[in-house]
Amino acid sequence: MHRELYYKVGYTYYSDSKNDSTKGWYYRKTSFADLVFQEISVHEIGHQLLFDFGGRNYTYSHKGTSGPTWIQQDPLPGTKYPLSPKEIDLMKYAEGNEPIDYYDRLVLSQEDSLGIVWLSKIKILSIYCVFSLLLSCNSKKNNEVQRETVEYYSGVVFDNQSKKNIQNVTVSCLLEDRVLKTTTDEKGYFKISDDKLDKRQLEMGAKLIFSKNGYITDTIETTQPAPEYKNYPNNYFFIYKKPDTLFMKKDDTKLLNNHE
Repeated sequence: MHRELYYKVGYTYYSDSKNDSTKGWYYRKTSFADLVFQEISVHEIGHQLLFDFGGRNYTYSHKGTSGPTWIQQDPLPGTKYPLSPKEIDLMKYAEGNEPIDYYDRLVLSQEDSLGIVWLSKIKILSIYCVFSLLLSCNSKKNNEVQRETVEYYSGVVFDNQSKKNIQNVTVSCLLEDRVLKTTTDEKGYFKISDDKLDKRQLEMGAKLIFSKNGYITDTIETTQPAPEYKNYPNNYFFIYKKPDTLFMKKDDTKLLNNHE
């Protein structure tokens, strides 16, 4: 059987989601697209392994978590992702969007690992390819591919033209019940935290408002929802140990008014 996998990077428009907050545009980072490609590759190879030692129904139903045929691929009602820090089975389906730490917890289950050992007739090269993909999917050495989440908002602000760090940018964090504020330091770095911020609240998202005299005020939604009919994870911004960046544009209208 010949199979080719493709994946998209950047903005993709989904007309069915044109009325949500993103107006139908869903953004996928290159680093995240790489993770998705690795996961899907390993998952599809895993189907053949499940078929060999578990049978057709076992692999088609994703170990009893989805419909029983290759056409009926929706997760069964009531299937949920395990709560953190429990591991997530690579070969199982679940309802809802993938959790924020999905790729940190994604593993080949112990039973499937033992199944690979049982299938000793598989060539060593094939096993090596599977494990190489699994290791690359779970590797934490490449910060561009997989980034550790934190329980605060942080980032670095640059000037859009000069690409230099901007100091004293006011960053306001609008949460459901409160507003947190800070300013960027000499390196353009900011960090917003308090005792109530945790992963659950970070998943819910907030608005970050960046303002500074002479620049256009920018507002960023820290959680960008995935299209409703796609089982994609949400996009998250400014919640990683390796900070995201923002480039602010100068307000030319104010500069013109000052000259007048």
